[in-house]
Amino acid sequence: MQFAFFRLRLRFEAIDAVRFPSKLTANVLRGALGYALRQVGCRCGAEIHAPGCAYARIFEPRTAPGAGPSGFAEQPRPFVLRTRHLEGQIVAPREPFSIDVHLFDLREPGLGYFVDAFSLIAREGFGRLRGQARLTSVEQLDADGLVRGQASDDRLEPISMALEANGDPSGRARTRAAGAKARPTHRRGAGAGARNELP
Repeated sequence: MQFAFFRLRLRFEAIDAVRFPSKLTANVLRGALGYALRQVGCRCGAEIHAPGCAYARIFEPRTAPGAGPSGFAEQPRPFVLRTRHLEGQIVAPREPFSIDVHLFDLREPGLGYFVDAFSLIAREGFGRLRGQARLTSVEQLDADGLVRGQASDDRLEPISMALEANGDPSGRARTRAAGAKARPTHRRGAGAGARNELP
């Protein structure tokens, strides 16, 4: 089975010193991106977004009412920000830094909205201290993280990754939540001392 998506790198140059928080960089940037996308991609002027609203499609995707179980009304956002390398970093003026973005909507990736939104974030400043920067380029990466070339809406090509190891479905998966401590789970109704042992 193959999984296709667009892998992009947004490159910036710091104008002021830019400070990224420890362990919260992705959350801070995602919040700033939501604000900026509303500025550049929403013309609704209301809390209920019109059909076709780019902001709602990218940042608040929802299932049509009655189209499925209520627990699936809010769909996952069709992007991921890769920012771990920036956590706790201070970027000096005139120094470069980058943010990787993976876009999963192959039909309408919305690259232009991401470029406009991150340009706005850079002008208004990153983080609590509002260190300004400028967006210098947007590159498309291959599966190994090597630059394929400059990215634009009319020249995006998805990369494809196998979801199987050596052609065989994986028998194990491992997940890790940053900052979370592993602890046993308890089964409901199984008594106070009962625990589910995780393999």
